[in-house]
Amino acid sequence: MRKLSLLLPAVFCMLLLWSACEKAYLSPKRVEITEPVSFADDIIPILVADCATPTCHVGGGPPPDLTPSKAYDELTALGYVDTSNAEGSILYKLIISTTSPMPPNGSLSPEEIGYILAWIKQGAQNN
Repeated sequence: MRKLSLLLPAVFCMLLLWSACEKAYLSPKRVEITEPVSFADDIIPILVADCATPTCHVGGGPPPDLTPSKAYDELTALGYVDTSNAEGSILYKLIISTTSPMPPNGSLSPEEIGYILAWIKQGAQNN
């Protein structure tokens, strides 16, 4: 019985610490994109407007380099997208994070978030 009384508080503390380490994520207003998403026509304009800015994700800035000529290779080769678990993709988690969102001002609209999620769900094609 004494071992159980020592074990219970320890388990509680571990659970408390584990939950404190979790990042907070938005539950974004869902905009379901049902048509095929084009990386070149739909995703690149979002990245250029909100991410590949002079102080952010461009050559010499923090990875990934999201300039149009490098964005696809950077996102896919560096593991930012997971087509088998789109909502678990690093890219998606970063854009819905409330603790360290990307972009930092959290300026992506629900529609832009929907396009990115749909692109990943559709296989993250370089189209």
